Amino acid sequence: MKSLLTERFRSCGLALHPDKTRIVYCKSSYHRGNYPEISFDFLGYTFRPRSARSRTGGMMVGFTPAISRKSAKRIRSVMRDWYLPGWQSLEISEVAGNIRSRLQGWINYYGRYGAGELKRVLYHLDEHIVRWIQGKYKKLRRRSRAFRWLRYVRKSNPGLFAHWQFSLKAVGQ
Repeated sequence: MKSLLTERFRSCGLALHPDKTRIVYCKSSYHRGNYPEISFDFLGYTFRPRSARSRTGGMMVGFTPAISRKSAKRIRSVMRDWYLPGWQSLEISEVAGNIRSRLQGWINYYGRYGAGELKRVLYHLDEHIVRWIQGKYKKLRRRSRAFRWLRYVRKSNPGLFAHWQFSLKAVGQ
């Protein structure tokens, strides 16, 4: 099969990369065979078997995309590079404004499919915001108090950070 594909691509002046090209089995509730390759990465998404809702409302296994591990790792790295604790002079609304466009871009691109996976990645931003809160406000140095205050801010102003609105939509609240 690979040689046939190679010949067709070669006739068009294209070449398949031997390390990157492989045949993947799209395992799902309807395709239950056992094959060594059942997932692949493409454009920042990992396509693999995942639990999904069927048209009738029941649960099934579908071959669906979600953010890839490599993309999630890159997003968490960018969040670390922002180094929010260094923005102590800013108010929380200014912090939200500084990161809104980047955050909204990730949500728009990766949030369409496998929203739960992206939600787990974006939870790390709340961790960074809590560290920022602990550094900015003396009375909130304890982690539990900082999280409680962040929950209060989130409840009173759910549109402040883009990922808060996305989390509510992803959960269906």
